[in-house]
Amino acid sequence: LEWRRCHRSNLEWDNFMKEFDEKSQRYVGEMTKHHSSALIKYQQDLQEEMRSKPPKWSRDLLEWRKRQHILAKQKNYAEAQKIKTISDALENEERGSMNANHAGSFAKKEANYRQQQIAEMQATEKRIDVRRKEHLQQRNLDCKRLLQRNQNIQAAMVSKQVKELVTFLQQSRSYAFIFLQQILLFPFMQALECSQL
Repeated sequence: LEWRRCHRSNLEWDNFMKEFDEKSQRYVGEMTKHHSSALIKYQQDLQEEMRSKPPKWSRDLLEWRKRQHILAKQKNYAEAQKIKTISDALENEERGSMNANHAGSFAKKEANYRQQQIAEMQATEKRIDVRRKEHLQQRNLDCKRLLQRNQNIQAAMVSKQVKELVTFLQQSRSYAFIFLQQILLFPFMQALECSQL
């Protein structure tokens, strides 16, 4: 009976740990999917933010453009065209610099976001591992309790049988029973001593 109880307990724990591992894997999978979609959304938001910001042109470029417009208003188109060429070149240079800065900023923010997701995943995996170890410790404790209970029941049964035999032999005073007492009692006494150790 106790062996069956121990076996049933082991099966229940095996099923529990299997279910725990499956749930943990599902949770990590869902978290990975969520991180992927969140990263894509974050990248889109960053790109939108970069596009929505108006460019910050240098004072030199703004002055060249101002000169260009003044010359165009004065109908000095040849001089305005020369200034426009200079302004366009300066604008292209500044735009390239801004794009490089935006790309660097974008990459840095994205790397920080990814690092945050990695840290979150590691913390989750660590929590799962801690819970798994707690479950295994509880399983070992339960198994030890069942084994101790089984030993206590066996010791009680042996003790009860020895007491019943001693009582029976004490009640019968014949020499034949005294002879049987010496033969039969010796193995039970040894079993009792072993179970108490």
